This record gives sequence, structure tokens and C-alpha cells, in this order.
Amino acid sequence: MDKLTRYRSLLKEQMTALAELANRCVPEGAETLCVFDEERDCYLVLNVGWVGERRVRGTTLFVRLRA
Repeated sequence: MDKLTRYRSLLKEQMTALAELANRCVPEGAETLCVFDEERDCYLVLNVGWVGERRVRGTTLFVRLRA
């Protein structure tokens, strides 16, 4: 396994764990999602949803790998 493939795998594993942990704390109606774009090597953890009449949106973590 080359270094870039290993980094991708580690990132996805850690970001998924972070999203699962964050989902325990977000209010009802909102959720934390992971977005993986391996083609462009961009990885994102974000919060989306609605809490009452208020829109919830925000980036928790953004990572871009550059080779």
C-alpha cells in the first residue's frame, strides 16, 4: 500500500469516527456527515439540518491531500 492510499484510508477512518461522535451531540433534526472525494483528494465533515425553524449548516473539518 503506497503512502497516499494509506493516508486516504486513515483519514476516512478518523473522520468517520469523528462524525459518529459528533452525531451523539447534535440536536434532533441535524446531523453530521462525511464527504469523501478521493478523485480530488478532498475530505469534509459537516453539520446540516434544521433545529426548529433555524437552519443548521457548517464545516467541522476540511482536509485536502496534496501529492
